[in-house]
Amino acid sequence: MAQRWPDPAPENALQQICREIEEAELSGELRGLFKRGGQSVQETQSPPDQMSRKSFLDSFKTGMNLYKSTFMKIYGYELTWPGFAEDALTRLEILGCSRAREYYTCVVAEYEHKHEKEMISVAEWYRKELERSEEPRARQQETEQRRIELLNKKKQLLLEKKRLLLTENLQE
Repeated sequence: MAQRWPDPAPENALQQICREIEEAELSGELRGLFKRGGQSVQETQSPPDQMSRKSFLDSFKTGMNLYKSTFMKIYGYELTWPGFAEDALTRLEILGCSRAREYYTCVVAEYEHKHEKEMISVAEWYRKELERSEEPRARQQETEQRRIELLNKKKQLLLEKKRLLLTENLQE
């Protein structure tokens, strides 16, 4: 008997999940859910930027809070060490977060979309800056070209005058 795959989620489902994650993060309802000896789990961990890949993976626990920043960190490690995201997402799924891959995909898609828009904006700004810096250079080249043309014309006139003066002196 062939395995039947579930129907794909509607396109807006991913956007809805992203919104729900962000709303939960912003509302603060996810803060302080887990306590250890009066301190939240986050307070007992080392600062996020000091964590290594291994300690980051080891910090995954059943029932832990997953934030957008968690998925961004996974994405950051994935950029540097390809295959890391697969390991992290598999571990999260084993620990019971069945939608970790969906969340990750949503967060990465949102980031890449925002990044692409920013890059387009930067490219537009850079193009305008180049045009602005080329305008004075183009004007300067134009002025220099006109100056050279005038000097050549003056040289021709002087040569013609010299020729006329020489022919006039010879006739006298």
